[in-house]
Amino acid sequence: MPIKDLNMVNGVRMTFGSAVYSELTGFADDHVVARLAAAGTVLLGKTATPEFGLPCYTEGAVSPPTRTPWDPSRSAGGSSGGAAAAVASGLAPIAQGSDGGGSIRIPSSVCGLFGIKPTRGRVSQGPVIPDLFGLSTNGPIARTVRDAALMLDVMAGHMPGDLYRAPEADGPFLARADRAPGRLRIARSLQPPVPDVEVHPDCVAAYEDASALLEELGHEVVELPQVLGSDLVPHFATLWGVMATMTPVPEGARTSSSR
Repeated sequence: MPIKDLNMVNGVRMTFGSAVYSELTGFADDHVVARLAAAGTVLLGKTATPEFGLPCYTEGAVSPPTRTPWDPSRSAGGSSGGAAAAVASGLAPIAQGSDGGGSIRIPSSVCGLFGIKPTRGRVSQGPVIPDLFGLSTNGPIARTVRDAALMLDVMAGHMPGDLYRAPEADGPFLARADRAPGRLRIARSLQPPVPDVEVHPDCVAAYEDASALLEELGHEVVELPQVLGSDLVPHFATLWGVMATMTPVPEGARTSSSR
């Protein structure tokens, strides 16, 4: 399986998706990398990410734009676009990704995969870059729910120095994937929090089809009142900007963003 190029692997080139770090070699294993290696995974390489993992598309100065294998004229999303493209194209059965504002969920969606953003403190973010707000976390990208659950079982765990710690899970996630859910009450919403965004008709159709399927399976589907309004956007942008400072850029260096 591959590792996203925002995560450090000892002795392996790491760019953070930026030409500024084109000569950097990893000097330690991230905790999540060490857990995956201890479970027997074999490193295939690093997957593309946009500069510092900030945009929701995977385009930068260190590699060609990453496209979804289902339609190479379209983006694979981001910031785990390389990871999702690798799994969807058959280059790897599973891949590690990370997600702060949708970086696992967006590419998993546009590449037809199953991605999980775990709850805050479920997977250690250390040891190199701390998780200041608990907004960003590592998680699995896979072709099946069971594969994603198994991968999360391997990735999950706490380490000394973690700023956040989730309660211990009640048994393996893989076992939960095989457990009958019973009748669930499932909320849905079609209201985007970003102002002046129009949801594409194809997305609306898929949304309605999924809702109908859930009802056919016996679940109760209810409308979720809007809980995230446009007033959230500037607060999110502030957090995102502060997170960007965790990757220092030498004075005078030019990034793809500055160009």
